[in-house]
Amino acid sequence: MIFFVLKFFPSISLQIGFHGLFWIYAACSLVGGLFGYIFVPETKGKSLEEIEQIFSCKQRSIEQEQLDE
Repeated sequence: MIFFVLKFFPSISLQIGFHGLFWIYAACSLVGGLFGYIFVPETKGKSLEEIEQIFSCKQRSIEQEQLDE
């Protein structure tokens, strides 16, 4: 991501200005934060075995969906 920021910052800032550019970056950060909040499972206070079980259940359900097709 930092590559794209460094590559396109000068050209975009000339076209839409600094205010617009930082609003775009803020929107991308908000979308990334919401994605993490919604889709990344909470692991605070859980043991390693419990965390492995959470991810193995998801993996099994994905494998079952592929077998059903």
